[in-house]
Amino acid sequence: MSGEVKFFRKRFFGGFNREDVVKYISKLAQERNDEKAAREAAETKVAAMAGEVEPLRSAADETKQEADKARSELQSAKNEMELLRADKEAAQYRVLELTNKLDNIKEELEYLKMSAEESHKLKDSARQELLDLSDKMQALQNEHEEVKKLADEGKVFKAQVIELQPKVEKLEEVKKQFEELQPAIENLKTAFSD
Repeated sequence: MSGEVKFFRKRFFGGFNREDVVKYISKLAQERNDEKAAREAAETKVAAMAGEVEPLRSAADETKQEADKARSELQSAKNEMELLRADKEAAQYRVLELTNKLDNIKEELEYLKMSAEESHKLKDSARQELLDLSDKMQALQNEHEEVKKLADEGKVFKAQVIELQPKVEKLEEVKKQFEELQPAIENLKTAFSD
């Protein structure tokens, strides 16, 4: 403090210089008034700031609550995302499994289609063979009819043979007698030729 009085001047006849004392007291009063004004201004400012702090504190509390709520929602979102990721992986695995099954079904369908074509060819071949066998069977039936007819004719022939058997036997007997007479006939031929 530049105007501060360090000491009081003394008077010749005892005591201090009145002017210095009055000036010092005035100065102290002024400083006290300035400090009081500064203190009141500070208190006013503090009161104003306290008035501002309460809404800020309320806003801070609300912000904290909102932050906690946002943090909770974020955690819920993370949990839901994990569940969705797990569901997605399960769905991808299921899609892969179904794709493999579909491929297997396609292969089996191709095999069945080829088998059906082969079966169709075999069916056509079997039908042709059946027709051929039917023709052969008809031919055999015709042949059987012929054989039966021949057998019937054979029976007739056999009956005729049986019927002719006595005549054949008689003819054999005549032939035998002729053979027995043959030398005598030869002798007679010779005798007549001489």
